[in-house]
Amino acid sequence: MQIIHRLTVVSNPTRVFEVGTEIEGREVIEIKQVGEELPQHIHSEFYVLDENGHLITSVENAPVIVDYRQIAVHDAEDVTELKAAAGTTALINQEIKLLELRKYRAEKLITDPQLRQQLLTALEAQRCSLQSSLQRL
Repeated sequence: MQIIHRLTVVSNPTRVFEVGTEIEGREVIEIKQVGEELPQHIHSEFYVLDENGHLITSVENAPVIVDYRQIAVHDAEDVTELKAAAGTTALINQEIKLLELRKYRAEKLITDPQLRQQLLTALEAQRCSLQSSLQRL
């Protein structure tokens, strides 16, 4: 099963949230994607949670790079594993759609050619990584 291990917010300055690191004395234990696809747009949102499940920060509608990590699931029932894989596949497909939307927006809204190219390159690398993850599932 894959989890979000690192969330990089492409901004100035760049912000990085990574599971296992500390932010203001609170350990990041989980990064959760909670955005949704609405009829006319996609609402992108991620929660960064501490060891007690409390919100450290949320990232909304920002260009991000998401790094996933494969984790072992020790469960006797294959059905649970299959459901997790299906959920992961759906999550990855949704993230690919979000990346495509971010690429489109970057092409239209970012006027600085160097910054636009930098962001488009990062987004394309993330898309390729996600596609590769889908093929491994």
